[in-house]
Amino acid sequence: MAAPSIAIFRHLSLKCLSVTSVRAASSIPRLPHHRIRKSSHPRCRYSSSVPSAPSESKSPRWDLMSAVCLERYPVVSQELTQIETEYMTMQETVELENSLLSSHEMQVIQDKERIKRRQSGLVDDDEDDQTSELISALDMEDRYMEEFNQFKPASCTSDIDDPQSLQRKLMDKLVLLVKCKVGDKSMWMMPQGARQEGETMRETAGRVLASQCGPQSMRDMRAHFFGNAPSACFKYSYPLDMQRESGVKGAKIFFFKARLMTGDVQINKNVIEDYAWVAHSEMDKYVVPSYLETVQQFVVPVSLAV
Repeated sequence: MAAPSIAIFRHLSLKCLSVTSVRAASSIPRLPHHRIRKSSHPRCRYSSSVPSAPSESKSPRWDLMSAVCLERYPVVSQELTQIETEYMTMQETVELENSLLSSHEMQVIQDKERIKRRQSGLVDDDEDDQTSELISALDMEDRYMEEFNQFKPASCTSDIDDPQSLQRKLMDKLVLLVKCKVGDKSMWMMPQGARQEGETMRETAGRVLASQCGPQSMRDMRAHFFGNAPSACFKYSYPLDMQRESGVKGAKIFFFKARLMTGDVQINKNVIEDYAWVAHSEMDKYVVPSYLETVQQFVVPVSLAV
């Protein structure tokens, strides 16, 4: 009987202890809600009454700029490789073997049969007179071959060395590069310009292309932009003297891809010193390595795009 008595005693002791704790807690005076907030959250006290001290380490300011990657697509197809030529020959052979005879081939067969009957003397006088007046399919074929041999197709390659000509490298994709002043240096880059207040980056790209590389009406040159999102971003720092004067560390450039549909560029000589249409393999001769590394992320050579 000793064990149950001990259990009952412990239960009563715990119950009394809990009642005492509740009474003690209820006797503590409660603080107002706003005072509890201020005392328990010191950051709220500073933010509500005392202005925060300016941060010593400010992030540097950057100019936001939009650049246009204007591309001229290939005018003619690239030459076939050896395996492509072999596959095309095989396809033509299979298609020729499985195809039906054309009208010209049927006429050739009929003409050969008439010649055989004429030689054997089985042709009537009326049929002989009729066939003598008609031109056989073999004669027409000879005329076609003679005319075909006189035809000389235009060359798929171009020998033009002028980098400003759109008629160079007809099998490659060309990209427009312009030469502009950056501080006291002249650098090759894609057409670019700073964003103005109220513009989206895509609207800035359209304005830059119209103002620097074409007339405002865009009648002589028409380009098609591929979406409103940039393809890549590149940033560079201004020279130190330029940073001190402007308070801007450098520029962040967002590239927008566009395709030249018709016309040619008409550069604004107040902004652009020179321009060139260059292929992917020629870019390293114009732009700096860091710029080229970013550009190669979205400018794909034709050999890889096919």
